[in-house]
Amino acid sequence: MSSPLPFEGIRVLEQTTAWAGPFCTKNLAFLGAEVIKIEAPLRPDSIRGNLTPTPEGIGIYPKGELGERPWERTGPYHERYRNKLHLSLDLTSPEGKDIFKDLSRISDVVVCNYRAAVMDNLGLGYSVLKEVNPRIIMIQMPGFATTGPYKDYSSFGNTLEALTGSYHMTGYPDSGPLNSGLTWPDPVAGVLAVGCIAAALRHRQVTGEGMLVELSQMELAARTLGGFLMDYAMNGRVGERIGNSHPVLAPHGCYRCKGDDQWLTISAGNDKEWQALCNIMGTPGLVSDSRFAEPTSRLKNQDDLNKIIEDWTVTQDKMQAMRCLQEAGIAAGAVMAHWEHFDDPHFKERGFFQEVSNPEIGTYPYQSPSGFRLSKTPGYNRSHAPRFGEHNRHLLQDTLGLTDEQMTELERKRIISDRPLANPPRAM
Repeated sequence: MSSPLPFEGIRVLEQTTAWAGPFCTKNLAFLGAEVIKIEAPLRPDSIRGNLTPTPEGIGIYPKGELGERPWERTGPYHERYRNKLHLSLDLTSPEGKDIFKDLSRISDVVVCNYRAAVMDNLGLGYSVLKEVNPRIIMIQMPGFATTGPYKDYSSFGNTLEALTGSYHMTGYPDSGPLNSGLTWPDPVAGVLAVGCIAAALRHRQVTGEGMLVELSQMELAARTLGGFLMDYAMNGRVGERIGNSHPVLAPHGCYRCKGDDQWLTISAGNDKEWQALCNIMGTPGLVSDSRFAEPTSRLKNQDDLNKIIEDWTVTQDKMQAMRCLQEAGIAAGAVMAHWEHFDDPHFKERGFFQEVSNPEIGTYPYQSPSGFRLSKTPGYNRSHAPRFGEHNRHLLQDTLGLTDEQMTELERKRIISDRPLANPPRAM
């Protein structure tokens, strides 16, 4: 008999949008939590694309086709909302607020990644919910925390990269700042939020009390620049853009390989690795070359060194070169395009992609939701992403006991719905 999943029996109310919050709850759902995605009929999630099937629709759709229900078809929605339930609910209405409180009374966790004041302005902040349920755990994940002069600012991953200093450090010396192209603060915050929730659940297990967890995405992202911050604090030294180079190691770079737009990264961290690299390149004499004999001289002459290395890499297949270098103990990585992951042998053997079928879009491979594995309770996909309002009756009637008449009245007032009633505020 298989072990229960780690978060089995934990009910989570999800008030999130975009990526950071949904990434957190995706992991919770994958590991057994009952996650209820709550979405307003008149303000649907920004990742749904456009409401109407027109050529102007923006989003990632299967085979590029919007279909008759485009709000059910965008790829990011299906990727982030597997294994979850869906409740459409207008929290600006008195009835919606009461329903949210009733659900909070029988839930364990509320996850929110809106701006700091949103839930308080709705009358559904932690001070209210803890009166309804003293054991409730609420995690707020605003871009800039719940206090401070930026607390009411909007944020996306790219703005956080800029504000935390990441942009300033990314790029080449003769160019301006560059973003990562990934908005990485979002998933980093989402993963850490899972750990915060686990810690809060542990605290509740011991004390019987819930708590408010504040996760500032800006402060979290800034912590990743710790070395540069400390260098400035201790030495007054300002970090500079150095492209693919390293502050103290050489060779350390990204080199062109055989083929169109094919690249390989190589980092030799010590003399032993440098000697092994020279042998593999067929240039053992470089080891005794005065320009490259010591780590400091290699760093000083890295432009000459990089040209020599690239004269070798341009004759090499990036994957074969990576394997050869790794077998010699040299850190090397082929620059993979995202589409190459689907055929990558490592991902295949690990089962990184898992097929999930959905009646709206068909069967497609999806990334493993977590990226980490627990040996006894690894988690699994239990269901595809839900349709809009798919679990309204289950949650409101079966769970909370509302009558048919009450459901009809909620639908008439557009407090609940089985489809979005407006375009998302910002289509993806």
